[in-house]
Amino acid sequence: MVPAWLDKKREIPSDVRALINLARENNCWIFHIRTRIFYIPDEFMAQRTLLYTEGIRGLSNNKEFAVKSPYVAIKQRAE
Repeated sequence: MVPAWLDKKREIPSDVRALINLARENNCWIFHIRTRIFYIPDEFMAQRTLLYTEGIRGLSNNKEFAVKSPYVAIKQRAE
């Protein structure tokens, strides 16, 4: 059995928590730039282990995500 403080899977990285909180506060969605897919904050939270990667020396892929308005998503899909 692994102690809770050693279990990294439970802990939500601060980058992810900040991104989700920013999207929730502004009623926005999270856009994954590489795959061009929009996620509502709850979807992103559920799939964070698949989407967010944290590598060696604290390097992560947090630059691949942007918080955008749902209207931008509708406009982008219409084009």
